[in-house]
Amino acid sequence: MNLRLSDVIYEGVCLIKLEGSLDSVSRDGFRALFSRRVDAGIRYFVIDISKLNFVSSSGLVELVGVKARLSLRVSKYCFILPSVGPVRQALEMSGMDSMLQMYATLDEALSEFLGKPVDSAEVVARLEEHLSIDLYGKIKDHTNLLGNNPSLTDEEDSAYDREVEIFLASERKGIHLRKIQIFLASSEELRDDRDEFEIYFRQLNDELLEEGLYLVIKRWENFLDAMSETRLQDEYNKAVKNCDIFVSLFSTKTGKFTEEEFDTAHQQFKNTGRPFIYTFFKDTMINTNNIQENDLLSLMAFKKRLKDLGHFYTRFTNIEDLKLRFRNQLDKLLEGPLRK
Repeated sequence: MNLRLSDVIYEGVCLIKLEGSLDSVSRDGFRALFSRRVDAGIRYFVIDISKLNFVSSSGLVELVGVKARLSLRVSKYCFILPSVGPVRQALEMSGMDSMLQMYATLDEALSEFLGKPVDSAEVVARLEEHLSIDLYGKIKDHTNLLGNNPSLTDEEDSAYDREVEIFLASERKGIHLRKIQIFLASSEELRDDRDEFEIYFRQLNDELLEEGLYLVIKRWENFLDAMSETRLQDEYNKAVKNCDIFVSLFSTKTGKFTEEEFDTAHQQFKNTGRPFIYTFFKDTMINTNNIQENDLLSLMAFKKRLKDLGHFYTRFTNIEDLKLRFRNQLDKLLEGPLRK
């Protein structure tokens, strides 16, 4: 076996352990596991590479990719690696040892992250082997962690590479990126609009990079049931509280969870002045045969609530109209409340 990957989440910290070789053949498995945890909202990582016996140039790039992706988020990471050995030597020869935060032992790393002494043996005992990659790059998913697609899709892979490129470009230019977190909420009926809107945010990042800004998009699809020991909606609400901008989209209904997310954002705004809240309602042609009375009543009741709260919503006709209207609001925020 070329590479084995295990991990455990302990008090909010994700420990990922690599054993074997990290190279062009095995790196897809590591990238898939790491991406799954990042997309699920985990922001604290300890990557144990002390059991790697070989790392190629492409493997070194993947390690830098950890720093790159987490640097674009409100995150913290470190690697576990002894001061001597072939992997340490490879890092030193490439000059990457100075780029990465490293500790010699897991005890040191976890104590630093959690701010208290930690019995690493207890954490290690909870490690679960998820993936193994053979010499031909075939991934075996032991716990069905990745579902039917053990590798990232081409789109996910490209998005991953793009984040790394953005980080490295900012490093070369000496730009310190300021992350602006946006929570994007809507009911399932506007899934296509959410997808298009997220693509638009990525396009905006290309432009905003020159200004030292980077938009981090959070949406419920990025969270996994397996990542929450509590009610999954509580994880969404936690992300809402930590965002800078809350955007909710509505059409023919509200959806109880989207309303709950709005309530969370509104209460957080009252308490802290963040996040800035924007609600958009799509003008939609409704087939009277498909009208659900409860949906329409919930929509009307929610609009009335917004009016009572003194919150003004915006109507849009299609995705291009939505992009234009949001961009106008974003520019105002960047010129004022979100300015450095």
